[in-house]
Amino acid sequence: MKIKNTIAITFFSAALLATSFVYAADLKIGYVNLGSLLQESAAGQAANKKLEKEFKPRMGKLKTTSDKIKKLDKKLKKEGDVMSAAEKKKTARQITKLKRDFERARTEANEDFQIRRNEVLGKLQKMASKVIMKIAKEQKFDLILPKASIIYASKKIDITQQVLKQLK
Repeated sequence: MKIKNTIAITFFSAALLATSFVYAADLKIGYVNLGSLLQESAAGQAANKKLEKEFKPRMGKLKTTSDKIKKLDKKLKKEGDVMSAAEKKKTARQITKLKRDFERARTEANEDFQIRRNEVLGKLQKMASKVIMKIAKEQKFDLILPKASIIYASKKIDITQQVLKQLK
């Protein structure tokens, strides 16, 4: 009885495998490198410049604070031996306060940047999705995947450049 079940299961598996290969031959699959779209498209580059410009003042303030911390740290190390105990303590407190303020400001700036970046990238991804859908319908694709979720794919099914052309 076990041999009959094994033969039946083997036959059924082989039949399923054979039909899946036949069906797979009719599939048209492609993939898109979304990262490339965002970096190479004019809209993506404009968005990056806009974000850079928007956050440049905050990054400048962070750089100034960082430089001030380094300067005070250097002063404490260099002149610490000749400073009075009160002056040494005051400088150390000042450094600690500046570091705490710097970390808080840096974390806030990073969070704000990520929020704005996600907003901007969300708009770009919607535009790219529309173009991808158009290409999929025009060229009768059955499946288009993001490259990030693919372990291996031939360059023959990469439609990133087609999408870039239509995004322009």
